[in-house]
Order: sequence, then structure tokens, then C-alpha cells
Amino acid sequence: MLRPMMLPRAGATRAIALLAAGLALAGACTAGAAERLVLYFNEDNERVQVALSRLRAAMLKQGVAARHEVRVEHVAVDYADLPGIRRSLRAAQARHPAAIVAATAEIAQLAREEGITTPLVFGMHQDPITLGLAASFRKPGGTMTGLTLYRADEGKQLELLREVAPRATRLGVLVDEWWDRGPSDRHPSVEVLDRIAGPQFGFRMEYFRADSPAEVEAVLRTPKARLMDAWYVPPIRIAFDHPAQVARSLSATGKPALYALSLLAQQGGLVSYQSVFEDPFESWAQMIALVLDGFSPGEIPVERPRVFELSVNVGTARAQGIAIPKSVLLRATHFY
Repeated sequence: MLRPMMLPRAGATRAIALLAAGLALAGACTAGAAERLVLYFNEDNERVQVALSRLRAAMLKQGVAARHEVRVEHVAVDYADLPGIRRSLRAAQARHPAAIVAATAEIAQLAREEGITTPLVFGMHQDPITLGLAASFRKPGGTMTGLTLYRADEGKQLELLREVAPRATRLGVLVDEWWDRGPSDRHPSVEVLDRIAGPQFGFRMEYFRADSPAEVEAVLRTPKARLMDAWYVPPIRIAFDHPAQVARSLSATGKPALYALSLLAQQGGLVSYQSVFEDPFESWAQMIALVLDGFSPGEIPVERPRVFELSVNVGTARAQGIAIPKSVLLRATHFY
């Protein structure tokens, strides 16, 4: 049975962080220590600026910034310009920073392809092992570690969607350019969906690509899309950048939709199921501290979520005339 899960809060990374903090404090840097640079790679918008502020605040709270005389600098990138990201990564390494923070799996993958050897702390929704960025969660090896929201939630999400839409057979899956890369370079979650959707849940899937709100609207107007009985939206970039528009467009179809991001249920989507961190920025700050203390990223465990959110937008359910099963409502952690 699908149910929200909570695992113990004290993880391996936190234990190592406490040890590292003790070691660092024992030999704390003097006031004249040279400034150390951490480069934060992400696009440039209001949401990212808020995230950057939270990272800096977490580092101040834990004493990382003062202990290491560290400065966090934002490197703005355009995710549509892959050659530009590659150039920025090479330029970053030439500056000899203490660490790079990669806000997405795409940046981490490009760093690996470019042979970047600077310690890198990533954040992603994908499985870093499948992407070849970590040998294991406990001991990633190499020069990278970080946070991932990936916990193989696809099965739980499709199970939940089957409860909400028991008679649905044709399932539309909204994807973007990072998921729709052709048969020779398929997104790992696509492989999982293809493997379980039919045999385990009786869905016949169709993928629909859209990279902007206007494209979502256009896709949903196609005859093929109108045949879908239900929709599934994985953690794609357009869902991050335009949650209200995506949720509104899919809700307008009148069909049940399950989202892999809680943000979309908040913005009017029907149901969402997502793994979440209590505070990812504190975890990032701890990992950066370990790197600055001299630990190899390959020895720092990759952190995964310990909390799961099941969100139901009762207003949307009422407007669409969809009766959410009691079994789902009893397990929900958030209502909108």
C-alpha cells in the first residue's frame, strides 16, 4: 500500500558532518586565511536568487563561511545553451575554486563530460548512479557528491494514479527536452515507466513533449492528447518554471493528473507525490563544509529524502468532478 514514509533523521552525512566540524574547529582557520571560492551554477531568476540566499544563510548558520573565509558566487547559465555551460565550467575550473555547486543533474553531467576535477556538490531529481555520477549512494567515488530527490517514486506515483483513476487505460506523460532525447539516450525514468506502467498498472503510455506553457497548450489540443484518460507529469523543467500554467492547462482537460512535484498541487494540480528534504540548503552547506575541511567528495554519502508528501487539491477535484478515494485522502499529508 502506498503511504507517506518518514525515515530516521540522523543520516550518515550528518554524522560525518559533525565529525568534520569538530576536526575543523580544533584546527580553525586564522583571521588571515585566504578567501576560498564556491561557485553556484544555476540559471538567473527570482527563484534562484532566493535559493542562493538560503544557501548562504545556511552556511552562515553553521559557521562555514566564517570558519573558512568562504565566498559563494553565482554563475548564471542558460540551460538551452549547452556549449555556453561547458565554457562556463571550463572557465570555473581555471579559477581554482574550492568547490562547485551544480543545481541540476544536467550541469553535473556536463561537468563530468568536460573532465572537471574541482570538487562538485550536486542537486537533482534523477538517480546519480544510473547517470554514472556516483558509484553508490554510500560511497559515490570520484569528485562528486550531493543531494538527490530520486527514490524510485515512479511506482508509488503510478499506483496512486491508478487509485484516483481506476478505469483509465491511456496515460499521457508530459516530457521536455531533457527527457525526450531519442532512443539512444533515454532518460532513466523513462526506462522505469516503460517497464512498469503496463505490466504492473495496466496503463498504455504516450509521451508528449512540451518545452513552454504555449507548447503544453498546443499539445493538449491535439487529437492524440484528447484520447488520454489520465496524465502523469514527472519532475520536468517546465513544471519547475511554470507550475501554475502547467497545472491549469492539465486541469482544464478534466482528466485526472498526477504530478511528481508538490508545487503543482499547490498551484491547482489534482494530486502530487514527491520526496522532499526538510532543508536541502543545510545539507548542501554541510557537504560544502566537508569538502572545505579536506574530505574527498567521493567519500561523502549522497543524501536522499527522508520525508514524502502526498498532496491533494480538493478544490480542483471538486471542479473536475473527480471523487478522490478515501484511501488516498487518509494518507494525504497536505490539502489545498
